[in-house]
Amino acid sequence: MKLIDRLTQQSLQAEELLHLDAIVPERYVLEQDEKIQSVTLPKFSFLFANGGTVRLNSSKTLHTYIPDITLTIIESIKYISELVKACCIEEPFQNLPNPLVPNSVFDSETQLKPLERMLQDVIEKGHLHHIAYNPRMDMRYDEELVDVSRAKKISNNAHRYLAGHSETWQQRSLVGIRPKKVLAKVSDDEMLIYENKVFAQLLDKLRFYVASRLNDLVEQQANLQAALNLGDSSDTYYKLRNQLCELWAENLTTDETESILSQLEETILYNQQLLSTIKTLQSSGLYVQIPPPHRKVADQLHKTNILNYDQHYRHLNRLWSMLYEQKNKTPSFKEKIESYWEFQHDYVEEYSLLIIFKAFSSLGFQIHKIGDQSSIYSIQRGGLNFILKLDEELKVWKMSSQRGVLNIVPIANDIDERSLEELEHDPNLVIFSLGIEEMFNQSDRLVWVNPFNFEAVEKFVVILLEWIYKPILQSYSKALQLGRIPQSVKNEFGFHTYIMNNDEQIQLVNVLSSQQLSTLESVCAASNTEHIYQAIKKQHDDYLNITHCPICLSKADFKSRPSNQTFIAECMNLECGVNYKLVSNANQDKKFHLQAAGDWINGGRWLINFKV
Repeated sequence: MKLIDRLTQQSLQAEELLHLDAIVPERYVLEQDEKIQSVTLPKFSFLFANGGTVRLNSSKTLHTYIPDITLTIIESIKYISELVKACCIEEPFQNLPNPLVPNSVFDSETQLKPLERMLQDVIEKGHLHHIAYNPRMDMRYDEELVDVSRAKKISNNAHRYLAGHSETWQQRSLVGIRPKKVLAKVSDDEMLIYENKVFAQLLDKLRFYVASRLNDLVEQQANLQAALNLGDSSDTYYKLRNQLCELWAENLTTDETESILSQLEETILYNQQLLSTIKTLQSSGLYVQIPPPHRKVADQLHKTNILNYDQHYRHLNRLWSMLYEQKNKTPSFKEKIESYWEFQHDYVEEYSLLIIFKAFSSLGFQIHKIGDQSSIYSIQRGGLNFILKLDEELKVWKMSSQRGVLNIVPIANDIDERSLEELEHDPNLVIFSLGIEEMFNQSDRLVWVNPFNFEAVEKFVVILLEWIYKPILQSYSKALQLGRIPQSVKNEFGFHTYIMNNDEQIQLVNVLSSQQLSTLESVCAASNTEHIYQAIKKQHDDYLNITHCPICLSKADFKSRPSNQTFIAECMNLECGVNYKLVSNANQDKKFHLQAAGDWINGGRWLINFKV
């Protein structure tokens, strides 16, 4: 099986991954069509893991990470993706949907499900407990060699056995044989009837359902509690705190959040009691008497008389049917793949695009679609221009500028250490991960993109600012090596004080007027040295970008330090009030610092530090 690594964009054989304990399947796409279980997977589709494994052949299997994706996450991303599709039809992209869990999803998921109500009713009436401790049984007869005194019912094969086994004789006479032992029928209660197997399998299914539901509810509860605590965080810069609160308020008010949280607590307690009862039923009685291999029955029940008419067993039929209706049946391989592809499309092409758009919009960029059907977008702010395009084969968003390409790779799974290592090797790589929050802070370019994360957009904003401004700052802090400079051009340099000339090295230390640029262009053209003008003009454009505040674009009080190619600046917009600077140490290593006034820890875009 040939694969393409979406992070490195290199081809490899799947067998090369066999030495790993587990892989993230969404990191790879197929390089060619593959047929698995009579279903053809087209090339460039995601590597599909069935039940946590990818079977290469009869003896080789890849083990994979299985993402813990709750129903709330699935429904939220599906709902939001539909809104993004509708939004992308019209321009400009002003009415982008909220990336957090929609109110409608909270409402539907926090209420008790019909299955939970039915299960509680069946438990309260004692039907499951009666089956567990007073089950129906069948009578089973086994043939066993026993003493004559213990035999109650003789086997039909007893005389044949006696004729062939003289060791069971006690005495032989002229008239016949007096046996010492005889082959008898010994009766025993038979627990392994079909209806009891259904009971055991139903308990397993119910436990999985209730545990998954609890996990989903607890995740919602933590998210709502975190939202209520947003306004109380003294370690967060007030603008970031206000921004996060406004983002949450687009979906829910404080009163609505508290109401849903109260309902959640009741539903969680309800399900905890259900789970406790199921565990009790599984720890004793009928369940433990049925061996695990016999606890498997098909999704489609056989409607036996007992399941239809017994006063207790008929409720197993009801519960099983309700589970079946709520799609807790085992899907076919084809159904699994179709559902998987649909979710991957929504996450990669719609939800991740929303996070990208939200980040650029919050920085004041204008977004325009190029073409009606294509996934190509023009993004512009002042002198900064980018092209955003979806790589249809690798399912990677590529952000292009004159200086390079930023690869944004959405992965609807957890992230492993190997993937984090790729981030260290490639400064132009960003990973959007659906995985757990604990992985979120392990890399500056790993973003936890999930409807539960308030700060996904802000984290990506910080990444964008560093990616945009690092090459600009590198250009500013670098003296231009222009080679031999004609005397006429040197004379032009001497007419104004914005350019320093030292041993054929040119360093721009302040902004030139349009007239000065025009005159310099004419002089360079006359001396056939247009390349000198182009080099200075390019650095001048970079200079213009850093003399305006990276956050609000207002004019800054900019003070250059030509001696070591650094600067300090303060935004002149009083509502912004950001200070930023480029500094260097004794080894001439340069760092960029941006911070708003105040004493706090979490600042988002208002607290940025990176090496240049």
